[in-house]
Amino acid sequence: MKKTHSEHLLIDYIEGELSASLKEEVDAHLGVCQQCRDELRSLKLTFSLLEKDALPELDSVEWANFVPHVRQKIESGGRFWDWSWLPRLAPVWASIGAALALFILSFYFRSGTPISSGEISWIFEESFTSMDAYEELAYMSYSDDEILLDFFDESEQEAILNSLESTLTFDDLADDLNQKKDAESVFNLNELEDVFIDMNLIIDQLDQMDEQRAEKFLLKLSESEIEII
Repeated sequence: MKKTHSEHLLIDYIEGELSASLKEEVDAHLGVCQQCRDELRSLKLTFSLLEKDALPELDSVEWANFVPHVRQKIESGGRFWDWSWLPRLAPVWASIGAALALFILSFYFRSGTPISSGEISWIFEESFTSMDAYEELAYMSYSDDEILLDFFDESEQEAILNSLESTLTFDDLADDLNQKKDAESVFNLNELEDVFIDMNLIIDQLDQMDEQRAEKFLLKLSESEIEII
C-alpha cells in the first residue's frame, strides 16, 4: 500500500468487508509492515476477548462449603472472609472490565458527544484498573481477614450472611455456568495475565490513533454481545 500504513482498514479487514483488490493490498502491506501486523494482532485479541463466553469451572466442594464457612467465622468471632476462591472468577472480571468500558463509551456515541482518542484510552485504562485491586484482594494473606471483620457489627454480619445464603447457592451457579462454559477454552490465570499485557498494548495504541479510526474501532467493539453473570 505504497508508503502509508493500513491501520484504518484493519477492522474492515478482520470483518471481511474489504473488496478483493483492497484485501490483496492490505495482505501485501502486512507482509512488510510489523507495526500493522502488531495492531492487527491486538485488534483480533480484543474482539476474541469480548466474544468469549467461556467461564471457569468452579469447584463444587468450595462453593457448597462457602456459606457454612462464613457462618462458622461469624459465630466463632474469628476471621471472616476466605479469598482463595476469587482467582477462579478472574475471567468474569475481565469481561466486566471490557463491558464497562463499552457501556461508558456507548453514551458518547448515542449522544453524539465528541470524544478524543486520548479520552477513549483513559476510559479503557480506568475500566481495567480494578484488576490491580482485584489481584491484591485475591492474594491477600488469610491473616488479614481479621482486619475486615472490624468493619461490620454483628447485625451487619448477619445481614451479609443472609444475603449470601439467598444468592450464592452452588446449584444455581453451576446451572448457569454449565450453559456457557467450554471445557477446552477455560481461562487460567497465566492466560489472563497474557490477555491484560496485550490489553495494555491496545490501550497504548489507542493513544496513537486518530479520532476517526479510534471511533470506528470502538463502534465495532460496541456491536459485540457481552454476557456477564
